[in-house]
Amino acid sequence: MQAPCWFMLSKTRFEQTQRLIASMPHSSPTRILVVEDDAETASKLTQLLQEQGWETVHQATWETGVSEASKGPFDVIILDRMLPGGDGVDAISQIQASGNTAMILMLSALGLPSDRTQGLERGADDYLAKPYEAAELLARVRALLRRKTGQVTETDILTF
Repeated sequence: MQAPCWFMLSKTRFEQTQRLIASMPHSSPTRILVVEDDAETASKLTQLLQEQGWETVHQATWETGVSEASKGPFDVIILDRMLPGGDGVDAISQIQASGNTAMILMLSALGLPSDRTQGLERGADDYLAKPYEAAELLARVRALLRRKTGQVTETDILTF
């Protein structure tokens, strides 16, 4: 039995969209800012991200993180909450006010539902509590990159 007509049209549209995205020039490598004060965590995290072919920049304090975010274009900012100099959640509004359009992933030991809710309500695009699994963190970063670029995958639902 043949699939319903709507499915075939959606699959065709999906393939057209994928070809269009693949044909678009890629202007620059993916850049990720990691704002994390724990040296061991930062080292492991930046290595994990670099293994994916992503360019990383690391800052260890609230002030240097906000300053770096305002200097250059980043695709994703991974931001700790408990930083020397302030709460990462408070940095979100300053980062966004500087014109940075990066997707923000809060990565914090503060993992209670109220903490996660506060981070999301204050502007984070995602929130992951420590300790975390590397595969989940990478999946979340990839999802943020897809949202930022408008990319679609075979598992995404398309509506036309």
